[in-house]
Parts: sequence; structure tokens; C-alpha cells
Amino acid sequence: NKSVLATADHPFWSESQQALVSLKPEVTKERYGFGTVELMGNGTFFLDADGSKVPFRGASLDTSDAAVATLTVREHHWFFAGGVLVHNKGGGSTSSGTSGSGTGESDPVALAIV
Repeated sequence: NKSVLATADHPFWSESQQALVSLKPEVTKERYGFGTVELMGNGTFFLDADGSKVPFRGASLDTSDAAVATLTVREHHWFFAGGVLVHNKGGGSTSSGTSGSGTGESDPVALAIV
């Protein structure tokens, strides 16, 4: 099993839903101006670099004081993180979250995939 460390509002591409998904879709839409973002959950399959579907296995709050960075990809806005296709959140700033409280969208969560 692999995991990806991201914020709960980070947008991932769901091949099964043919849409952006996150653990906090309403926050993702509001914060980053996306029109449609669906809830990541059972039945969500990500897309890997080979074009294969990768199943979502769950998420848990990361308690390692890990920092996450927000990337801005200038031309296409898509990149692979942990082997699955994600969308940059824009803005160009770096955000970090110290997990443990579990109260904010910026707290890193470990997404279990594969």
C-alpha cells in the first residue's frame, strides 16, 4: 500500500467519477474557485501515470508534524503526487499544517491508495 500526504481540501482527479474530488469538497470549491468537486470516498478510483485506475482505500489524520506544500503548475495545472493525478490549488504560496488537532482543512491527512 502507498499513501499520499495532502490537505483534506486538496483536489485529486477521480477517474471513476470523472471529476475533481477531495475529502472536503465544499471547502475546495470555495477556496479555489472550482465549479464542481465531489466527495472522495468508497468507489473513488484515481488515475496513475500509466493510465491505470488506483483505488482509494481511506484517509487518516497524519500526526507526524508533516508540512505540505501548495504547488502552482503554470501551464497545465496537473501533476502526479504519490503516483496519482492531482490538480494544483494555485496561488503559489506554501502552506504547512501541523496535524494533531484535526480541526482545519490545512491539517495533513494520509490518503491510503493502491
